[in-house]
Amino acid sequence: MAARAGPPRLRLPIVGRRLLLRIPQPSDASAIAHALRDRRVTRPIHLPVGYSIRDAREFISRSKQGLKEGSKYNLSITLRSGGELIGGCGLDRIRFDHRNAHVGYWIARPHWGRGYASEAASLVISAGFRQLGLHRIHSDVFPDNPQSMRVLRRLGFRVEGRARQDRVVSGRYRDMILFGLLREEFRPFRPRPAA
Repeated sequence: MAARAGPPRLRLPIVGRRLLLRIPQPSDASAIAHALRDRRVTRPIHLPVGYSIRDAREFISRSKQGLKEGSKYNLSITLRSGGELIGGCGLDRIRFDHRNAHVGYWIARPHWGRGYASEAASLVISAGFRQLGLHRIHSDVFPDNPQSMRVLRRLGFRVEGRARQDRVVSGRYRDMILFGLLREEFRPFRPRPAA
């Protein structure tokens, strides 16, 4: 009797023009913790104040478990030239029965404004559609995060609604703007060549 094949898997690392998305390593903990101590980075993605190296190590451990199970792909975003870790991007809430997943991303503040979030999200979304056979990818964004909304719109996402009072942040209910992308709507991001 033949063994039953499990769900499809992403081929890692994912290599782009400027970026390489790879499995988080224990050596990433310090860079992740340093970047995520900046409230301007963590506030839009709803992480606790005072993100520590211990938090980063736990995240890396959970990420490796999710990769092993095929239930989530939390990846480190690194620069192809030099290998510096500049953020994180991934697919989670993967539902193979419905062929959909959630995408999320963050970029360390010194690297904002260079299109890295768009490039990383584009790479992981493309892999999700091609390698995992997904049909739909969704994301949710706080209303006061126009930068993330621009990234999603640039890739073809559409606003699908507003989840009223969906999250509790600092004891206050917050709305979320819901975005969705169907496979045929995807517009891959292509960074401009370096001058």
